[in-house]
Formats: sequence, C-alpha cells, structure tokens
Amino acid sequence: QGQRDAQRHSEQLKSCSNATLELREHLGHVQQQIDQRINGLEKRLRKAEEFSERGLDAILATTEGRILEFLAEGEAERARLWYQMSVLFPRFSQENENGNER
Repeated sequence: QGQRDAQRHSEQLKSCSNATLELREHLGHVQQQIDQRINGLEKRLRKAEEFSERGLDAILATTEGRILEFLAEGEAERARLWYQMSVLFPRFSQENENGNER
C-alpha cells in the first residue's frame, strides 16, 4: 500500500512537473508574441508622431505664408489708398505730411 501511494505521488509529481514545463513554454511563447506586438505598436506610434510633427510643421508654414501674404496685400492696399488720397485731395496729403491732421 505504501509503495503504491509513493508510486502514485511520484506519478502525480511527474505529471505536475510536465504540466509546469508546458505552461512555462507556453508563457514564453506568449511573452514573445506580446513583445513583438509591443515593438510593432511602438514603431507605429513613432511613425504617427513623426507624421503629426511633419504635418503640423507644414500647416504652420502654410499659415505663416498666408499671414505674410495677407499683411503684404494689406500694406499694398494701404499704400494704394494713400496714393489715391494724395491725388484726390492734395491738401489732405500736404497737411498729413506736415503733421497738421484734423
């Protein structure tokens, strides 16, 4: 009886040991898959961040260009209006140059 119990316990220990080894192997594979997935996601994130930065830089450059164009157009319009005022109202132009604005 004692030997049979010992034999049975020994077989159970071997079975548990084998199950533990299989589980350890499976966990190793799962860990590798997780690491690969994380690496893939990190690469995608870096690409997205780079794209976002490039896109933002392009948007800022375009916006800056448009603002400068708008300011240049505004300055040209102001100069054109001053010229028209000096042609239409020479007295206004002379008074303005002399600092005698009303």
